[in-house]
Amino acid sequence: MPETQKPYYTIGSLQKGMRALEVLVERGPLSVSEAAKLLGQNRSAVHRFFATWRDMGYVVQDSANRYRATLKVFSLGHKVVNHLEVRPLARPLMSQLHETHGESVNLGCLDNREVVVIDMIKSRKVLKYDLPVGSRGPAYAAALGKVLLAFANPEHLESYIKSLEIGRRTQHTLTDRQVIKDELEMVRNQGYALDDEEWAMGIRCVAAPVLDYQGRAIYALSVSGPVQRMNRKKIDDIISDLLPVSKSLSWLLGADASTDEVV
Repeated sequence: MPETQKPYYTIGSLQKGMRALEVLVERGPLSVSEAAKLLGQNRSAVHRFFATWRDMGYVVQDSANRYRATLKVFSLGHKVVNHLEVRPLARPLMSQLHETHGESVNLGCLDNREVVVIDMIKSRKVLKYDLPVGSRGPAYAAALGKVLLAFANPEHLESYIKSLEIGRRTQHTLTDRQVIKDELEMVRNQGYALDDEEWAMGIRCVAAPVLDYQGRAIYALSVSGPVQRMNRKKIDDIISDLLPVSKSLSWLLGADASTDEVV
């Protein structure tokens, strides 16, 4: 029988590398020789795969020169599952906020140093400011980003602040590291974040954290609208609904219903 041709787009080395990682996850820890035998590949190629993944943090090498996968591999799948699951869970709760307050409702997460909108419901008002799904920008300048940073791991937050490249989106954007750090501390203490024309002129936004089953604030919900409508009273009204809604979504994602603690 004639040999079946591989599709033109197939990258053979990538296929072999991914198969090697699958074997390591399923059968590890393994030495290079053990993995090469299981895979039917040469030791040199397998060693390069393992060394590359080790440098990237996906595997570790022990004192006996055996390799095993790290939880960084698990985290990739966990992120995918979360992003697939969170939107259908969040939609009914976002709709509640939308119906009650009539403003745009956003769901976001962090992607490296930026906040990204992964779902939104547009305001039904004529005067509005809607962020399309996929919109992204500096986390420190948005209520969604602020609340995610404020409830982040302290070491991660400290690293973020130190290496932050600060730019001014509007005349109200915070541009001093210490001021940003103080702002995030206040956000953590009060449980929500406010963006007062820092992302876009004429727009105010309030956000609250959403926890997963490990108690991590990996999502945030926000309500945004023009300053003409988003006065202090309306913001307080939104907060009184936003906090329990974000808590409800947290419970749906497996957060402990008996605690308000965020880690």
